[in-house]
Amino acid sequence: MATIDMHEGFVHSCNAYFAQLAVRLGPQPLLDAASRLGISLTPATDAAGRVRATLPQVGYGQGDVVATPLRMARAAAAVASNGVLRDTRWEEMGSAAFARRSIPRRRCRPGCSRATCAMSS
Repeated sequence: MATIDMHEGFVHSCNAYFAQLAVRLGPQPLLDAASRLGISLTPATDAAGRVRATLPQVGYGQGDVVATPLRMARAAAAVASNGVLRDTRWEEMGSAAFARRSIPRRRCRPGCSRATCAMSS
């Protein structure tokens, strides 16, 4: 049986890799990372328990995960840029001017992107 690393998991969009990683990490690290990225779950009184019950699915973004395409693009950009979450801006063309809404800049936990890179090599 072949094994793959995180890099290969991303390259091949391997749900099995991310499901197994989620089970190994447990719910709290996933909740913490999701919070830093602006990704949420549908409201629950016991979020950790809810994630624990569906860890494999949550690991690859299914189940109770709630995120807009812009948030997911921002998360992918953070992976590509060593963990730096860039400012984003949504612009709508109105009759007279652009309406702008900024999403605040956040950074992944120090060392987070290094750990991710180390896990993928």
